[in-house]
Amino acid sequence: MALSFNRKPSTPDREPHEIPGNGESVVQNQTDTELWRAFREGSESAFASIYDRNFNILFRFGLKQVRDRELVGDAIQDLFVELWETRERLGDVRIITHYLLTCISRKVVARAIKAGKRSLVPVDELLEGEPVPSLEHLLVERQAFDQRRKEVRHAVSQLNTNQQEIIFLKFHCRIDYPEIAEIMDTDTKSVYNLMARTMKRLRDHFGF
Repeated sequence: MALSFNRKPSTPDREPHEIPGNGESVVQNQTDTELWRAFREGSESAFASIYDRNFNILFRFGLKQVRDRELVGDAIQDLFVELWETRERLGDVRIITHYLLTCISRKVVARAIKAGKRSLVPVDELLEGEPVPSLEHLLVERQAFDQRRKEVRHAVSQLNTNQQEIIFLKFHCRIDYPEIAEIMDTDTKSVYNLMARTMKRLRDHFGF
């Protein structure tokens, strides 16, 4: 499959693209699991549909990390080319947007660091003027942190699919509520209400 991504810098939001199809028809109401399976089996139209459904949110998310439209666009292109070329080795994906956001985050950061877009603060500068904790203290803190992280992960795993999704988008990807509403195909008010119910359930779980 030959992939062609044509861009016009003047386009404010979405960069035009062209992905050749093979005439297949992708059902619009396919679940993510079904769409991903079709893509892994070589469906070009399923692949194009995944691209269409996720490009804008990937682009906006990338720009939150690095204010460089060309860099983010190139990272997205690299991601989709890599996905197509390795599709037969990919595992199952239940929520495609989650998977792609995680992938593009790594690619954008890697490209930004390589291009000198991000500066990494040396450890000694971070510690300058601060008391250096003992190794024993650091180990105790790390163990406590790891235990709490396990507890949080367990609590989140008990949430329903929509609740897990909003936690991922808000706290892992740092996406604003209007954008979350767009991803979840609902309105912003419903997103606020869902987050309120989700946080209440988590507070109840931890006894807050």
